[in-house]
Amino acid sequence: MQEERETVGALIRRARQDRGLTQRQLAERLHVTDKSVSKWERDVCRPDVALLEPLAEALGLGVLQLVTGQAAPEAEDAARRLADTSVKEIRRKARRVSARWLAVLGAALVLAVWALASMGYRFTAEAAARQGLFSGRETAQVLLEQPLGGYQLFLFSDGDSGTYRTTLTERWGPLWRPLGVEVRAEATGQAMEGLGGLTLNDDWGCTLFRCDDPAVETVEVYLTSDRKNTVTRKVETGEVQLLVWTADLNREIWPDEEGVEGQRTISFTPTAVALDGAGNVLWHLDMPMIGDRVYASLYRWWPGPEGEWPGFEEALAQQEASFGPF
Repeated sequence: MQEERETVGALIRRARQDRGLTQRQLAERLHVTDKSVSKWERDVCRPDVALLEPLAEALGLGVLQLVTGQAAPEAEDAARRLADTSVKEIRRKARRVSARWLAVLGAALVLAVWALASMGYRFTAEAAARQGLFSGRETAQVLLEQPLGGYQLFLFSDGDSGTYRTTLTERWGPLWRPLGVEVRAEATGQAMEGLGGLTLNDDWGCTLFRCDDPAVETVEVYLTSDRKNTVTRKVETGEVQLLVWTADLNREIWPDEEGVEGQRTISFTPTAVALDGAGNVLWHLDMPMIGDRVYASLYRWWPGPEGEWPGFEEALAQQEASFGPF
């Protein structure tokens, strides 16, 4: 009777135990979660192709063993049999193709797969987003995944850096690729917290936030400085909110008057406001301009009506301490 073959998951578990590693220790070496290792060992899913080489090295296995789940000699025999069968089939259907050209085509295919993987192409949208932002690291938490304008938008909470990070992925045949878009927002812990926002190709724009202030009922986004074009949305407390509009954000950020030379001039035109049921402004979203410079991490929801930034000077001082004066 033919001996039952070992699954890939069982092979990973056995090799890990032989090396005296826990699932958590193996996960830390690969910069993934121990839950991911557990899923591999239970054959719930396979390791990402980008992890095969470091995983094989950590377990003392060959990459081919991780693909087949067989011991090295058996894997080599299986690969040899597969290669023999493939060559015979190719020769039967295309006898005029030389072995040299087959080798060239095979090498080209391997090179193409490697190139796509190195550029962040993955089989799922989330894997492509993680590769684009975190080089595949799985510890960042997905707060929102949303189809948007032909793309897939992802919002992550990155506890390692204390930021929210937004990106887009795009389908490419059977694969997904990261667009190279990255927006960061500082995690402030406030009752009204900005999570990021972006515009793309002058076609649409969006802003993301989360409101834990029960007094807030609606949010208005100003698309122009004269406030003739706005987007209004009723707020769901405690939920990630995504506001989308079909035109580029056109508002004027800079103040109308010129600043006094040597002094700071701050824009008082908000991008959005959060209102209570009576229409009072409880919070406003803005990125104050200092002289002729701005810093993106100061783009946040500030408590109080327009033009007021409680704690702004403290936040500015922290930025100047880290990056120099504005």
